[in-house]
Amino acid sequence: MAGKLVVVRWHDAQDGHETWMDGKEIEEFGEKTVEVTSIGWEVKRTKLYVTIAADSAADGDYGRVCKVPLSMVLSIDQLGDGPPPE
Repeated sequence: MAGKLVVVRWHDAQDGHETWMDGKEIEEFGEKTVEVTSIGWEVKRTKLYVTIAADSAADGDYGRVCKVPLSMVLSIDQLGDGPPPE
């Protein structure tokens, strides 16, 4: 059962180019970060990660599930309590 409605702000992991990169490109790439904001029902939290779902079906299934390592999380803010409305 989903819990509270939350906003999770986190740093996304990034992949390099599909081609070879020189030292300057690697240095520039290393300085860039991508901050992501995800909103959903908190389904689970452990010492290692938080799992949220954007959708919750009446049969207990979830949709658009996102699992984020806590080491990448900037903040988790609560928007509401309780399960999604039926």
